[in-house]
Amino acid sequence: MHPTTTIYVELLDELVEVYRPVAAEHLYGDIYRIVDPKADSEEVWRFPPGAVVCCRLTRFQGRADEVLVAIEEVRG
Repeated sequence: MHPTTTIYVELLDELVEVYRPVAAEHLYGDIYRIVDPKADSEEVWRFPPGAVVCCRLTRFQGRADEVLVAIEEVRG
């Protein structure tokens, strides 16, 4: 089992840009697997639970720290 960390996944179908913090396994480098189950059926995540994604450190407006944001799905 790989260590888990929090990454942020964009929510689709929102009026403004919104990101959901989710649990993910760190696989290697900047690659993570989303392990958080989708709790709210009303939300449409850009990447579903189980997806392997590449993340990039990003600073959201109003936050002092950088967070990991899923930017693309990695296909095997």
